[in-house]
Amino acid sequence: IYDNVKPDEDIIDVARRLDVGSELRYSDGFGNYIVTAAPSLLLKARYGTCTNTANFKSMIMRAHGIPATIDYLPQYGADHNHHYWNSVMDKYGNFVSFDEALRDSNAVVAYKYKISKAYRRTFARNKNIELLIKDTKGDLPENFRDPRFIDVTGQYVAVTNVKVRLKNVPAKRPYVYVGIFNDNGWTIIDYAKIFNSEFAQFNNLGRDVVYLPLYFVNGQQIVAASPFKITKKGFIQYLEPEKEITTIKLTRKYHMYPTKLNWMYCLKDARFEGANRPDFSDAVTLARIDHIPGEHFQQLNSNSDKSFKFLRLIFSPQELDLPYDDGDGTSIAEIEFISQSGQIIKGKAIGSPGRKYNPFVAENCFDSNPLTFFQDSRPAAINKYVGLKLDVPARIMKIRFLARNDMNSVQPGDEYELLCWEGNSFKSLGKKVANDTLIEYDNVPKNSLLWLRDLSAGKEERIFTWEDGKQVWW
Repeated sequence: IYDNVKPDEDIIDVARRLDVGSELRYSDGFGNYIVTAAPSLLLKARYGTCTNTANFKSMIMRAHGIPATIDYLPQYGADHNHHYWNSVMDKYGNFVSFDEALRDSNAVVAYKYKISKAYRRTFARNKNIELLIKDTKGDLPENFRDPRFIDVTGQYVAVTNVKVRLKNVPAKRPYVYVGIFNDNGWTIIDYAKIFNSEFAQFNNLGRDVVYLPLYFVNGQQIVAASPFKITKKGFIQYLEPEKEITTIKLTRKYHMYPTKLNWMYCLKDARFEGANRPDFSDAVTLARIDHIPGEHFQQLNSNSDKSFKFLRLIFSPQELDLPYDDGDGTSIAEIEFISQSGQIIKGKAIGSPGRKYNPFVAENCFDSNPLTFFQDSRPAAINKYVGLKLDVPARIMKIRFLARNDMNSVQPGDEYELLCWEGNSFKSLGKKVANDTLIEYDNVPKNSLLWLRDLSAGKEERIFTWEDGKQVWW
């Protein structure tokens, strides 16, 4: 790439070529390592976390004289993960972003996820953060112990300044913080100086996010004010439960990303086939999925009374029109072919190949684990399929199938607890065992911040509000 750069080539075009041509690719599996891998080891592995790839690509670009930064989110505004990526300054002084994990350039995470705070790593020390460290004598959240960063939130999203009236200000505490929710509590992402022993102003907070003001004393978080949300238009609303109650019906404990809708959409117009030739040249349609299925098991009746040795689900070529993210594609979690006697038929899993080194193999559809799945993410391939080869032909009476899903929808038989923020903490509104794919509570205060917990399984959970008869996720 270096040898082919033209003298008048735009710096962003060169950076994009270096970004795409990098040997390193994103893999969240590298997050299991307890230390950061050296660049020489990353070159051998060819994969790394978003932190690895951001560090690595900044080295490549800087080695070519390109001013590249490392930008990061301490946590997404409505998710539990953090994220790192690169930005490059163009000839006008503006920054263009490059994101390996999302295979995206120019605008990066800002348009795909909610952002509360975005920071940029620097070599210079931020004097304000140094003062924060000094004034607190080091008793401060981990995100602020290294002062070499600056706030660049406004470069990515619309921001709002929020003046907060505090309560129960601890003695001699000069600062207060603000946190955003994660699966285990609250992650502190910004700070503000306390003035008049009662107020604080947080600057440049990303919108469409719920925040909670917090003190940090002796390593512990203490609630400093009621949680508040900043709407997309920048309005501020405190979430303090009212006396009036309402009835709500809940279907999920975690928000549904738009990408996840493809897991159901890709099954529309797919069909189940039976055949006695391995190439399915004599295929008979057993059933067709003529609708977009939901997140739970669905059942179809077979329309053939013949016996078959080969069974499969073949996806409709229309699934190629779906807006998949890179590396994503046609998928399904579980398939059950049921015999005349009501038994689930066993056999050898077969399927189209998918991409090279594809871990989402056909066997995943027949392992009784709803969180594993088959996937064929080849971007232009047709006749993608997954199925079984039987030892002896069998007649199929019914077919049950489950779309790929995250199991965050309400699961019949699981025990749930609804929590409501009141005062300084979440209070329980009761525990219930779900007997359907939704769960109902009739004692929910209006204007309250809510949290539905599955006490039986899973760990992904998000806070939400109940607005206009539906869950609004934060």
